[in-house]
Amino acid sequence: MFYTAKPKRRWLRACIIACAVVAVAGGIFAAGFSAGRQADTAQEDVSVSQKSGALLNRDAPPPYLLQDVDFGLFWDVWRIAKGK
Repeated sequence: MFYTAKPKRRWLRACIIACAVVAVAGGIFAAGFSAGRQADTAQEDVSVSQKSGALLNRDAPPPYLLQDVDFGLFWDVWRIAKGK
């Protein structure tokens, strides 16, 4: 039987591919992190009140909350479904 170097080459090739995948993933992470930091520093000029938003109509509830809800149909269907 003759000795061939193919198993070593497969191992080396797998290691090179794994290292390349890790390097690309690390590069993508670093690019995203850098872009996020730049976006964060660009928003430092905005005041706190503008970042948090505003609450409108604090005193008056919306009109759809003032209407009564009839659950009669729901309970009729519930009894039918429970009976089966």
